[in-house]
Amino acid sequence: MSDALRLFRRLLIGINGTGAGLMMLAVFSIVFANAFWRYTAGRSLTWGEDVAIYAMIYGIMFGVALAYLQDRHVRFSIVVDLLPASLRHYNQLLIDVLVLAVGIGFAISGYEFIDSRGGRSSPSTGLPMWMFQFSTLMGGVLLSVSALTMAACRLLGMTEAEADA
Repeated sequence: MSDALRLFRRLLIGINGTGAGLMMLAVFSIVFANAFWRYTAGRSLTWGEDVAIYAMIYGIMFGVALAYLQDRHVRFSIVVDLLPASLRHYNQLLIDVLVLAVGIGFAISGYEFIDSRGGRSSPSTGLPMWMFQFSTLMGGVLLSVSALTMAACRLLGMTEAEADA
């Protein structure tokens, strides 16, 4: 079971890392092309700013899930450091459950947002807005899966080195 979990975690890290990297590349490329176009043609690309913003949002969603899978997320470690070593494991599991709840809430909010406004089209790109709004739903699902994966690793007693192996 731990080998399958380790492989699944590595797969998730690869998907999230690739997604975050591609979105960073997209943002850089769009901003660069928009600046180049502005200084050479005298006007900006009409869709450039909007698409760059949405690519950044997608990148953040991939990055949040990646950071959680690698246990490199922002946390108040002073509180954790004050806990006895015997309670730290339970604290991490509690955090996994809370992050799972947040991820599920985020996914539900994303779905409701798409449901209420997804039929509209973007004025700058002409694309349906659900393509851009899907980032919230996707981010919630990725964060939830990441929290479940990390909770499973902790429940199986896998150390960070074992999970990364």
